[in-house]
Amino acid sequence: MRRLLFLPGVALIVWGFAGLFTTARHPRPLPWLTFFLGANVLTDAVVAPVVVVAGVVVARLVGARWRGYVTGGLIISGVVLLVGLPMARGYGLRSDNPSILPLDYTRGLALTLALVWVGVALVAVVSSVRERLLRPPRRSDHALKASTK
Repeated sequence: MRRLLFLPGVALIVWGFAGLFTTARHPRPLPWLTFFLGANVLTDAVVAPVVVVAGVVVARLVGARWRGYVTGGLIISGVVLLVGLPMARGYGLRSDNPSILPLDYTRGLALTLALVWVGVALVAVVSSVRERLLRPPRRSDHALKASTK
């Protein structure tokens, strides 16, 4: 399947790259190249180390039982921040067109993150309670000692 999709993928990349040089409206490959390389450098120099440090902190501070839930919450929070932060910061806002960013995106971002973590907590608690209810009862230490004699 991978080999089947390789050629159409390469064709799309070539077509998109050629469009940088042949588009009639804005043939400006240099700003694109700056953005493309800058995004890669930013990812490798900033985002990757932050993710590694967060992973180390979570591994040391969070118990094994809750680590998966916290990791999932951090991943979802990262994606929400990646999508919502530019709007919350007001990037692209223009004074001559108030309809570009008409909502309170900072409040929306905060509310979304709060709901993510409430959801993570609910899933963790419900899963823990469910696990305790479905776990077979243990034999007590006294019964264990009596059976070994």
